Amino acid sequence: MLTRKQCLWATAWLGVTLYTVQQILQYGYFWDLAVYEHAVSDLVAGRSPYQSQSEHLFVYHPMVLHALAALDSLGGLRLTLCLLYGVVLGLFARQGHTWMARDAGWLGLCALGLGGCGVLAMVTGNLTVYLHLLILTLALHEAAVDDGRAKRLLWMVLPVLAVIKPYLLAYLALPWLLQPGWRSLLGGVLSLLCFVGLWMLGARVWPAEYAQFLANLSVQTIKNQDLGYAVFGVVRPMVSSNVVAGVLHLTVSGCVLLCAVWWAPRRWRIEQDLTSRVLLAVPALIMLNPRMKEYDFAVALLCAVLWTWRMLFATDRVTVLQVALIIGLMPLLPMALPELTLHGPASLWSAKLWQLAAMGWMTGVLVWDREAAHRSSCSRA
Repeated sequence: MLTRKQCLWATAWLGVTLYTVQQILQYGYFWDLAVYEHAVSDLVAGRSPYQSQSEHLFVYHPMVLHALAALDSLGGLRLTLCLLYGVVLGLFARQGHTWMARDAGWLGLCALGLGGCGVLAMVTGNLTVYLHLLILTLALHEAAVDDGRAKRLLWMVLPVLAVIKPYLLAYLALPWLLQPGWRSLLGGVLSLLCFVGLWMLGARVWPAEYAQFLANLSVQTIKNQDLGYAVFGVVRPMVSSNVVAGVLHLTVSGCVLLCAVWWAPRRWRIEQDLTSRVLLAVPALIMLNPRMKEYDFAVALLCAVLWTWRMLFATDRVTVLQVALIIGLMPLLPMALPELTLHGPASLWSAKLWQLAAMGWMTGVLVWDREAAHRSSCSRA
């Protein structure tokens, strides 16, 4: 007879296996790596990587393009990036193991199995999910050791990573949100200035490529409506107004951030538990990105799994994650029962909907559980 934890293992393995097969059959694998390789090939051949006839546009800063070309010269871009991805995963696993012990492996597996978001993020070969994981690793390390060196390392790394994905600048607020003070504020400001210097240096050295990069970015986000999961991406097609969608996005994501970094730690008395506060703050910071994609949301789901396991007080953690995994498996039902797609809107079987539902379930249980613990402690007092 299987134990409940073994059943959770089995469900997670089932989800990861099915989603991996489905994603590879539907999309192939590492298609974003192909975009990077195509751009580098165009650059070496003297063509513009930003005016490529490839199916996917290259939408990275010229400094990133030339950095990819340098990596390609080291022994092949695909091999070099895969090795770097492996290093990041190894660092994250090592950091997680320090406080999750034997639970680390299967908790990561649960996160990958939640609606296939983590699987898709890995299968794309996109840089972004690994950038998030590297920052999360540094933030968890800083929370564990709580010294100035870890914080300074985070400030040094972030400007470089933000040239690749500018919305990663939101993480500059993390040290100050966790431990407000003039040192945290000054470090964030200096790090931001370093980013501005790097960004403008690239624009000055490669002005033609920079102009083409901005044009591609506009086409990808506005013309192609590649908007993603965030409030802005959901609301924009409904209201047809960037201003209205932007205001709603900032209002909702701002409220979530305020709850995660101020209300919840004080209400639940976890001000001194910096690791739990990092796990709460990171998804809220990710939500600030108006173009949150699968490879961003996958890290938010990972944090949700970890906070569910770490912070539940009275509720059975195994059952909560089991239900979350089952919710995440719902989009696979039409594969077994194709007639389901004939009933109701097609969006009912969207993986995105069920990934958000799984996230909502874990968040709701966490709030209910911690509030019950808070009321219990108040009644005893």
